[in-house]
Amino acid sequence: MNSTFNYLDAFKAHNRADIKNVGKVIFNPLDAGLLYLPSGKLFACDPLVIGASPSFDAEFPQKSCYPVTLSIAQVLDRKMSPRVAYAMVQFTQTQPLKWKLANFLGYDLSSLQEGEFFGYGVDSATGCFIDYEASFLLDDMTYMEEPKSLLDELSDILEDIQSSSVAWANLCIDKHTHANVVAFQTGWGDGVYASFFGYDVENNIACVVTDCQLFDTKKMTWL
Repeated sequence: MNSTFNYLDAFKAHNRADIKNVGKVIFNPLDAGLLYLPSGKLFACDPLVIGASPSFDAEFPQKSCYPVTLSIAQVLDRKMSPRVAYAMVQFTQTQPLKWKLANFLGYDLSSLQEGEFFGYGVDSATGCFIDYEASFLLDDMTYMEEPKSLLDELSDILEDIQSSSVAWANLCIDKHTHANVVAFQTGWGDGVYASFFGYDVENNIACVVTDCQLFDTKKMTWL
């Protein structure tokens, strides 16, 4: 499943689009810091309600960390608070020329019917990027009986920021490997969200973008 939408346009500062049935929207990038991947395996999930899901089925450039950027959308003609439209992990500085639906280990893209996609479920209005092996640490924390677990800390950070801005957090969960979680508010809230790999001219993955389905990309016209 390919996408003709160029997701990078949504990460350009002050970029505007006219969206059918929505109106004019302005997009701005938000630097969410670096993501550390000690195992080299990228995982996207709901960090507050982690289920048994596989990592992305792809090989990424071997570096210790990668920049994460959020695309923040604001509808100009309505009284709507800013929301996260897209979230991106950038692996290289090369420009992606094509976009393909990101696959997961053990999944078969050829099994999808028209309009179907693979994605991850969100039940807490929060998505994230995290190292796959480190995600098991976060999952274990869900059931910890300590007065204050890292999962509680992550939830508190998101709630505090959401009161005044778009909710997001970058929290280290393993001091030995520097593994961290970059979490963010997902679009309108709960749902199932697909991600797309951006491939460069040499067919290498330059970035991965999660589409929070805030808007229908087929109805967007850049101004």
